[in-house]
Amino acid sequence: PKRCLHLQPHAALSYDKWSHIEGASSDEEEALDTGRPLLASNKGHAQHQADEQLYETFKARFKQHFKGRAPLKQRKLLSRFIAVQHSGPGASNTYRYADIIGIVTQRHDELMDASCVALLCGLHKELLKQADPGQGGATDAAAQEHAQVVMQAINTLEAVQRHPPVTALFEQLCSPSSSPEARKLCERYTQLAFAKVALMRSVFGDDQTTREAERQFLGELSQAGGSAGESSRFETAAVTAVFLLFVLGLVKALVYMADILSAA
Repeated sequence: PKRCLHLQPHAALSYDKWSHIEGASSDEEEALDTGRPLLASNKGHAQHQADEQLYETFKARFKQHFKGRAPLKQRKLLSRFIAVQHSGPGASNTYRYADIIGIVTQRHDELMDASCVALLCGLHKELLKQADPGQGGATDAAAQEHAQVVMQAINTLEAVQRHPPVTALFEQLCSPSSSPEARKLCERYTQLAFAKVALMRSVFGDDQTTREAERQFLGELSQAGGSAGESSRFETAAVTAVFLLFVLGLVKALVYMADILSAA
């Protein structure tokens, strides 16, 4: 059965108090202007074009890898989600909270379904395989870059599903100094901890390995978390899990080629 989460009712939230996003240095703000929220009132034509181009790019990526395997409606929705949450050159996408809250609010029943995160994880896997096909194949820098963009989208959507309502989530992410819990949540989000857990779940399912990763990467946000050694150990496990997916793909390809050669 599909795992489906739903947004909880939340009081109306004014964006005025988020006129500045905490956490960016003055140098970063001058270069990237990510200390200022990206709202409809200051979203220029260039940003609209960039979002639309990214949407078309990932719509094509989903078609390439999942046509006939995932519904077109879901592929288009996730392509749009990837585009509007993309941080660009910034380190975090929290300055795009208005776009993220907007799409989650409008399409929350669909986006809160666990199959959306699973499909994003599937695309991430396919892009990594395409980025470095092995066997002397040429590396694909664009696929590698797109895999990173998808990982950020996985991180965002997993966090949205785990911490509804989305308005309350971004209220904490944009104001980490408001409480110890908000600071810890912001740290986890910035470190892509939600994406790491989701990717491990896509490999191992909801088994003990995934639950241990959840405790280590996410934990109870009121707790201090594990030691630095444990954090490193589980981060390595997450990377290893993705690598194993790549190796398994190579093994399947080799078996397939062996079958073809033996038949010939």
